[in-house]
Amino acid sequence: MEKKKFEQHITVTSGLNKSFYLNHIRDNPYNGYYKLMYLYFLLKKGHDFDIEKSKLEINLNKLIDNYDRSLYYMLCGISSKIDNEVEDYFEKALKEDTKVQNKWLRLELYYFYLGNEDFKAFKYLNDALEIDDNFCLAIIEDCLSMDAILNANEIIKKSKLIPESYKDANFLNFLGVVYFNKNEINLSIKTIKESIIIEENSDNLYSLGNIYFLQESNLVKAEQLFLKSLSLNNLNIDAINSYAWLLFDKGEYNLAEEQFKKLLSINNDQTVFDQVIDFYIRLGKFQTARKYLNESFKYNLSNYSNDGYEIILNKLSGYENSDLMNKYEKKYYQEEIEWLHATMLDYGAQGI
Repeated sequence: MEKKKFEQHITVTSGLNKSFYLNHIRDNPYNGYYKLMYLYFLLKKGHDFDIEKSKLEINLNKLIDNYDRSLYYMLCGISSKIDNEVEDYFEKALKEDTKVQNKWLRLELYYFYLGNEDFKAFKYLNDALEIDDNFCLAIIEDCLSMDAILNANEIIKKSKLIPESYKDANFLNFLGVVYFNKNEINLSIKTIKESIIIEENSDNLYSLGNIYFLQESNLVKAEQLFLKSLSLNNLNIDAINSYAWLLFDKGEYNLAEEQFKKLLSINNDQTVFDQVIDFYIRLGKFQTARKYLNESFKYNLSNYSNDGYEIILNKLSGYENSDLMNKYEKKYYQEEIEWLHATMLDYGAQGI
């Protein structure tokens, strides 16, 4: 298999083993490229860089091809534990990639910058896909970075480009959630169950439980799955939140309250406070809801949600709201104003 075909093969094929690489090294003993790609494979499996490099007798001075030298510096960067050193190696790798062919480097740069410098990260991810639009690992990362509701159609379309061997438990769980957002419930359940077969984890158990809770109204099955999810990760805030609302639906308000308080002990962001405030409003405990709203203002400041709940609680408590409402409608976007009106209507429909 010539170099170009080899590159294409490892790009679209998951689950390759050592023998695949070793056979190519045996047939091409003086070609450093195959050794470098095998070393990349080993590093991804957790092997030690220096030990494996020594075994393979890889020497930078013997690497003539710029692409091979780019791969070498990339591997040095992956193996380093010092951020500044990693960046230096990646910069050298970019300079050696004179023909802009090293998609693997762009993918590693995406991993390196993601979460710290997202703009850079996604630039490199896009670069990887420009080099090869069939690059399965990059397509997967591209899908996972999208909004599972707003970009559902695009995610489903791109997922069809990915071979089944690349669809691991994490991706299948994500895809199942996307199908759920498209209201393709049977396909969603099927896909998430496939994820669980590959690897049972807190996230996919929660996802399946959430479908049984929201769509199937099967509280018994949903509760079993939520509890199993939390047994694997007791800090899974999505599972805690859904389990709390399930307990609310069962009328077990004290147990539900424990779960909501647990949420706040883990996370103080706006979405968590929204759930807690909503819970106490639905219980008719407006003073307690206001207490948590005041806490939310301390952590998350003024925003459409906090300001909206202030208006809602004022109305529910019989206070004058016209000035606050006028300010709200001038300050926030139409969709945020619509959220406030819809929430107020929902509480009204519930007799609150």
